Amino acid sequence: MAEATANSITFRDVSECIAADLGRVVHIKGFGLRIAFEDEETASWGDCAVSAVSELKPDTLVWDGDSFHADSFTALVPRIWRSCAPRLVMFLRDKEKDRKRVQESWPSVPFIGEANEDSSQNIDCFLLQADIKFDRLGQLALQATQAKDVIAVGGGPVVWNEFAAGSTDVTYGLVPLKRRTADGEGWESCALENLEAPNLKILHLDIEDPEAPSLKLLKTTETAPGVIDASTLECTLKVFRDRDPNETGLIHRRVLAYLLQGLPARPEQIDTLLNTVGKPDSDYISYEEFLKFLWQLDVM
Repeated sequence: MAEATANSITFRDVSECIAADLGRVVHIKGFGLRIAFEDEETASWGDCAVSAVSELKPDTLVWDGDSFHADSFTALVPRIWRSCAPRLVMFLRDKEKDRKRVQESWPSVPFIGEANEDSSQNIDCFLLQADIKFDRLGQLALQATQAKDVIAVGGGPVVWNEFAAGSTDVTYGLVPLKRRTADGEGWESCALENLEAPNLKILHLDIEDPEAPSLKLLKTTETAPGVIDASTLECTLKVFRDRDPNETGLIHRRVLAYLLQGLPARPEQIDTLLNTVGKPDSDYISYEEFLKFLWQLDVM
C-alpha cells in the first residue's frame, strides 16, 4: 500500500475570503476536548452531527482553527468530508503558535474516500487579528463567509458567547451531547442546552425504526389499573430493550421523552412524569419501574 500523502494547509489573509466563492457554507463548532465518543450514546450523537451537516449539503465546511483531536468535535470533520466532500476551511488567529499548532495537527489526519482510498486534502486557513478572543474569532468567521447555518456539537462558554452576540439570521443546530468533566468522574452539559431562541434548533437522536413497535400502543390500549395483557407488555418492553443493547435496564430521559411524543400529553406533563419516576440527579430511568408506575403494576 502506498504511503498516505499529507494534507496541506494554505494560509491566507482573511481579505482573500470571498463568500460568493464558497457556495453553501456550514460552520461546525463545539466541545474541543473530552467528548467520549467511545460511549454508546455519545457515539450516537456524533452520528447525529454528521447527518445534520450532510443533510445541509454544504459546499464548504468551516471551523474556527481548532486542532484535530479524537475527543473533539473536529474528529467528525473527516467523517463529514467522506459523506459529502465539502471544501475545508478554517479561521485562525494570525499568531505563530496558532499556525504551528495547526501545522502539527491537521496534515496527518486521514481523509478516506468512499472507495476506502486515502485522499489528501488542502485546508484553506484564513488569518484574522492575532489578539482577538475565540468567541470573536467565530463571529468574524461567520461574517466573512456569510453563512446561515451552524452545527454545534455541544460547546461551552465560547459557543454561548458567540451565539448570544451573533445575528439571529444564523440558525444553530445544537447536538446536545455531554462531555466528561475534567476529573473524568462525571458529565458536563453543553452551554446552550437549556436556552430557548427562535434561531436555536435542538437536534434529536434518530432512534425511530419504522418497523419497530411503537409506544403509541400505550395510548390505544385500555386496561384497568394493575392489569395489562402479556402481548402488550412484551411489545412495550421490546421497544425499550431494542434501545438497551447492554441490557442495563435503563433508558436515557431524553430518549424516553422522544418515545413518548406519540402520547396525548403536553411536553410539561411528560417532564413531570419522568421526574416522578426517575431520580432528579440521574439522566437514566429504569424502564421497568417506569412501566410499573404507568400501569400501576405490583410486579413485572
